[in-house]
Amino acid sequence: VVAGNGTQTRPIFERLRAGHTIRDALVGVLSGLDREFDAYDTPRICTVLDRSADIAYLASVTADALSAMPMTVVPGQMNYISTYGGSLPASQQIDPAFTATTAAQACRHVIDGSIFSRFDNPVCSTALVAGRAGFDVAVLNL
Repeated sequence: VVAGNGTQTRPIFERLRAGHTIRDALVGVLSGLDREFDAYDTPRICTVLDRSADIAYLASVTADALSAMPMTVVPGQMNYISTYGGSLPASQQIDPAFTATTAAQACRHVIDGSIFSRFDNPVCSTALVAGRAGFDVAVLNL
């Protein structure tokens, strides 16, 4: 599973399909594209979920840094990356109050729940809940 906030998503997917490791695909694409050169220097953020290893890589490139960090996927736990409220992956970016069981509930939680309530101007939330039966995906635009 590959998700991102921009045009980096497809090239990362293509590199993975061509046999690159997750880390190499993320770092190669993000370093090549760099951040968005807009008025906000918008960071490019993305994630790759490897269900076979229960690892999710959170990655981003900002005006000052490039990071790709593997995180162990734990049932009932949410790891996150945010364009402006935590754009560099960090091991402490885990929400301890996360109880959502569907992607739609997770999206709502990210907009106005727990640690996210401190973020200014929420715009959009995207969530994926992986289970034995497959994936539940949702998007919430404000």
